[in-house]
Amino acid sequence: MPQYLLSTQSLVDIALRDGSAPERWLANTDARDPAIYDTDIFISAVSHALIVQLLDRMPRDADREALRLATEALIERFVGRGQVVDVTKAIADTWGALVGMTLTYTKDDNTQGQYPSGERLVMATAIKGTDGRPYILVARREPAYTALEPLGLALEDPHEMYP
Repeated sequence: MPQYLLSTQSLVDIALRDGSAPERWLANTDARDPAIYDTDIFISAVSHALIVQLLDRMPRDADREALRLATEALIERFVGRGQVVDVTKAIADTWGALVGMTLTYTKDDNTQGQYPSGERLVMATAIKGTDGRPYILVARREPAYTALEPLGLALEDPHEMYP
């Protein structure tokens, strides 16, 4: 049975509960054939810290506080179920290789940005996996992910499934 790793952005989108493609992906996993069970979906140990960095850059207002509470509650569900993937030496070694690569994504204003180091660690987690089993990364398809396919990255884009 495949295992899935939520990108940090997918985790945030699910926490917002605004009908986003990642939220609809998660809501429909059990209806798929074969079904994806809650026990098959994981988050990276670094995603919480990445979300804290995001929140620190936001204005301190009701929207920020709502996002903080929603992401913390969602992350606690994964923690409580033991579905947080720790960084292993193999993951760290892969991350070291990814740090030197040009890995771009498209920003909201259609300009290109470079993935930050922390999100590269999430990518490395998906590539290496645990116990010899890589994860399928749940994220919006970006040029960077195509470049990582030769390293073993598998991707499932909720935005392609639920446009």
